[in-house]
Amino acid sequence: YRPVLRLLIAVGYGVALVLDRLMDGVIVALRAVGGLLARVADGLCDGLILGVRRIFLPPLSARQPVPVGNRFTYAFGRFCDGASEFVTRLFHLHRPSCTRYESVFAAAMEEAGLQFKRLTRSISFGLIMFCLGLFVTLATAGISVAAARLLTEELSRDKAAARGMLVRLVLAGLTLGGLAMAAQLATAGLAAKWWLGDIRAAAALRTSALGLPWMAVSAVLRGFFLARRRVEPNVLSQLAEQTVRIAAVVWALSRTQGWPDGSRCALVLAATALSEAISTALMALFYRREAARCFGSTAPRPPREASRRLWDILWPVEGGRVLSSALHTAENMLVPACLAVYLGASGGRTAALEQYGTLKGMALPLLNFPFGLLGSLAVLLMPEITQAHIEGQTARLNALLDRMLRLTGYFSMLAGTLFWVWGRPLAQLLYHSPEAGFYLETLAPAMPLMYLESMVDGAMKGIGEQKAAFRYSVWDAVLRIGGVAVLLVILLSSFYTCAANTGRLLLSSGTGHAFRRWLGAPLLAAVAAGAAGRGVRRALTGFPAQGLWEQLAVLTAGGTATAIVFLLAALPLGLWEELRAVLRQAKTGKNRGK
Repeated sequence: YRPVLRLLIAVGYGVALVLDRLMDGVIVALRAVGGLLARVADGLCDGLILGVRRIFLPPLSARQPVPVGNRFTYAFGRFCDGASEFVTRLFHLHRPSCTRYESVFAAAMEEAGLQFKRLTRSISFGLIMFCLGLFVTLATAGISVAAARLLTEELSRDKAAARGMLVRLVLAGLTLGGLAMAAQLATAGLAAKWWLGDIRAAAALRTSALGLPWMAVSAVLRGFFLARRRVEPNVLSQLAEQTVRIAAVVWALSRTQGWPDGSRCALVLAATALSEAISTALMALFYRREAARCFGSTAPRPPREASRRLWDILWPVEGGRVLSSALHTAENMLVPACLAVYLGASGGRTAALEQYGTLKGMALPLLNFPFGLLGSLAVLLMPEITQAHIEGQTARLNALLDRMLRLTGYFSMLAGTLFWVWGRPLAQLLYHSPEAGFYLETLAPAMPLMYLESMVDGAMKGIGEQKAAFRYSVWDAVLRIGGVAVLLVILLSSFYTCAANTGRLLLSSGTGHAFRRWLGAPLLAAVAAGAAGRGVRRALTGFPAQGLWEQLAVLTAGGTATAIVFLLAALPLGLWEELRAVLRQAKTGKNRGK
């Protein structure tokens, strides 16, 4: 059996050897076939992707330049065209098909560049004052509001803490004024060379920097007197400041005939710094007398969380003022360019500058002039509103806000009616400009919104809502920069900020809305006065008024008649009630704060 076993082993070995070789061949064959299939599949996938790309995607062409402007203005203009077309179809409006926003924005960008080049070619006292205004904003914009609010809070709680807060506010004012002065001194040469375009302006900028610390300290002391309900020191110091400034400027300019322009500008701004120093010295003398009555011999004590409370007021107010300054700068450069595009067939850039100058230099100053009285009321009301808010006197706070909004409504409606009826004759008398009269007549209905917006802004700072006011000012800046038609910008901006600030004020203070009292009743009186004023104007049309005094007499008579009709209509609608309350409070509150 052994030979048989050997034979079986040999046969099995041979079979295993054949199978092993066969398996190696099969593996090699499978590897080759798998590689071939992988190559085919890979090529098929690439071919499929290329085929789909060629079918569904067009071939890329070389990047072409935009037709007008740069890529940003062109893209933004196309977006505005689409938005305008959507609004036109949605509201079934009629829009001229020739208006193309990409061309408008391209022309605005080009005009801004040209304006910047023109501005930087020669020395300009207006530009020097604008540059100084930026640093003045940084030094004084928020410290006066902070002083009035924080000192009102502390005086109602603890006079020792109020004295300590005043010390910290003066130090903060000196710090802000010193930093602004150092920044202006350090950048005077660069600003004169690269911004103003004339190195001669460097001396004027360095001289004007010397008055910034005085301005900051004076702002703190003004806030203190406002918190004490004392307006005499502020008025007297302002009168002294203006008197010294005018006298020093006249003396400097009369004694320096033939001097270089840069030196004369430096002397004018040195007179400004001198007047600020004298005004601050007078405020310090008034403070010394007032401190004896307010604090007596009380030693100052550190107030609680002074730094945080001061910072919470400073940064929104400073940011809002800086944003407003930047907004007006951009608006003054962009709006004439946009008007030049719209008025291309009517004079182009020259006509645009004339109309924009008429609006900004003639109409708006007249519209804002009556607000001087309301502005003083807003400054005086802020300490009262602050005290009622921090003491939790909800009824008193609501009464103050209701009275402020009601008086603002009556005053602004009266002013708007007078400008709506007599705006054209007034512009003809002052400027001999029909365009200015058109702007006065067109913007007169927006005066209640403009005045109410400013009054509500001051009240919001009185109740600690300056952050909300700053937030709304940011959106207002976006709205104003995004607008093109200048009248539409003013109306939309006034409506948005008025509605947003008023809504926030009412919500934060818990005051219920009474728009029929605040705007409805004044509107009825304005309608009656407007109708009567139009009748008086038609009646006086035949009066021979060729000379200056005759025109002035017609305006005085017509304006007086319109105002009388407004007052007669407004008194039974609630104005008499408010006037009696104000007079009664003035009699009973003479000794408040002593």
